[in-house]
Amino acid sequence: MFTPAVTYGTAAVAEGGSLAYRTKRENEDHGGWESGVYAHGPQAEARYVGLLRRWATDFRRRGAARIEYLPTNAGVPDGWYVPKRHGVVAVSWR
Repeated sequence: MFTPAVTYGTAAVAEGGSLAYRTKRENEDHGGWESGVYAHGPQAEARYVGLLRRWATDFRRRGAARIEYLPTNAGVPDGWYVPKRHGVVAVSWR
């Protein structure tokens, strides 16, 4: 049985005879959610936990990504964007 985090496109790591994927659970003590790992194989847990810690240390910052919808008349934004019917969804990082 898979947890809801997995059914929504959670990344998995497969190396050699190991497989690991992220899960989440509610944290009643602090509110919000916390990440966990389901690991199968000799190196699975260490590899995935290492990736999670690197993400948390180096890349996760609240407010780091700005996602906005811009109407067509606003012009083409700098950076990454996806054209839509009446504008674009733009993502920028600070």
